[in-house]
Amino acid sequence: MANGDKIFGRFDGVAQATAGQSADKRTVVGNLVLTGGTGKMRGIRGTLHVLTNVDLSKGLNDTWYEGENWMEKD
Repeated sequence: MANGDKIFGRFDGVAQATAGQSADKRTVVGNLVLTGGTGKMRGIRGTLHVLTNVDLSKGLNDTWYEGENWMEKD
């Protein structure tokens, strides 16, 4: 974050290519489990579902996140 606070998590996913898809394109799907952070983000927890479309020829990633997060009390 702009003030230096950080959010930590654990990602588990897979990169795959669809039959007939260009060799430069991949799709990455997985889940990101938020495990905590620093500063104001210290108590963050949650799960995000992640979908990334990768185009290696253009050096681009288009990522979409959906899920929920919450702040746990100390």
